[in-house]
Amino acid sequence: MSYKLIFHPDIHPEIDDVLLKYEALNHALALDFESELKNATKE
Repeated sequence: MSYKLIFHPDIHPEIDDVLLKYEALNHALALDFESELKNATKE
């Protein structure tokens, strides 16, 4: 069974904040998070 994730538009600034925090900790961590998020949300 497959699922489609739909995010409320208000979540986008929060995702950006998380990316910035991860980037401050570790560049690779931020890239991994972004990659996993894209993989989870592609159709």
